[in-house]
Amino acid sequence: MGMVQPHITYLHMPHSGVLDRKIAGFTARLEALHPRITRVDVVVDEIDRHKEQGRLFEVRVDVKAPRVEIVASHQRNEDPYVAMREAFDVIIRQLAGIMERQRGEVKRHAHDGPGPEEIER
Repeated sequence: MGMVQPHITYLHMPHSGVLDRKIAGFTARLEALHPRITRVDVVVDEIDRHKEQGRLFEVRVDVKAPRVEIVASHQRNEDPYVAMREAFDVIIRQLAGIMERQRGEVKRHAHDGPGPEEIER
């Protein structure tokens, strides 16, 4: 299966080839964590353009894979690259946690009780 091409939308700002390439790189990192990702949607939005404090960018990332959907990591920053990196960092942490749980690698605390594989039938 080939690399998933991210679906990138720019709102209230011009298209950016540099952001496209950076988003593709982060998408590859997501696929390294979960090779069955089926869709990555990214929206880069320039918001509050008319206010005196300057430009503000919001990046939203939605990731879908079989039995996994991580929706709407919203990160805002005056620098669109920082907002994008922070949005993907949140998604990567969430996806890594999901993959650890699916592999049973999350440590159980004593008060959690037995896991499903520990219950005698």
